[in-house]
Formats: sequence, structure tokens, C-alpha cells
Amino acid sequence: MELITRLAGGAPAAPATDPEERAKTLLLAMILAAKADGKLGREEYERITGKLEEVDASHEVRAFVYQAMAEAQDPAPLVEAARRDPALAKEIFAASVLAIRVDTPEESRYLAELAQKLGLSQAEVREVLARAGLA
Repeated sequence: MELITRLAGGAPAAPATDPEERAKTLLLAMILAAKADGKLGREEYERITGKLEEVDASHEVRAFVYQAMAEAQDPAPLVEAARRDPALAKEIFAASVLAIRVDTPEESRYLAELAQKLGLSQAEVREVLARAGLA
């Protein structure tokens, strides 16, 4: 998850969210971004499951991720998490950017809408995209 924090420009303040909840939120962000074009591709699936290994995710987190990959479509939980802990907003966006290769109009639209719902400024969006090599 360090890469996500770096893409987000480093956390200005320590997030108030429990580390396991933070991990679940960032993994959900990756899953929803990966599904933005209507399908979860093999490369996207491997990126997400690779993060489970990277963070040595608990059984509960793994179960959450596999269930979310099968079901989740609504970004409302991400927006709610950012509302509760504003330090997460850029990290949620960065995790979303990291999960996909933005190569469809649906993915571009999803990221733009997510940034708006998270309350990110255009400068913050450009910063994350630039750090990810997309700007």
C-alpha cells in the first residue's frame, strides 16, 4: 500500500481509519475501478489479488475482496469512507488509478466522477495522475 500513499503524494496526516479498514477501503477502490468498464480483466484481477499477498491480508480481508470482486458496483462506500476520514480521499483515488490501465471511456468517466464525489480538486487529481505517469 506504500505505492498508493506515494501516488497520493504522501499522507499529510495519519488517517484516522483502522489499518485493516483502510486496506479494505483501498482494495475496494481498486476493485470498483477495475470493474468500471463492465468487466474484471485477468490483469486487473492479478493486480488486486497481488495486493492481498503484499499486505499479508487476513482471512477476513481476503473474503471481503473476493466477495467485492463478485458483487460490488457502487462507489458509495468509498465516498463515505472519505467523508469519515478525509485523509483517505486521495489514497482512494490513487488506488483506483493504480488498479487499471485507463484505456476505455468508461474508466476515464469513472475516475472523473469518483474524484468529484471524493471532493478532490483538479490540482489533486492532476498530481495523482502525474505521479502515476498518466498526465
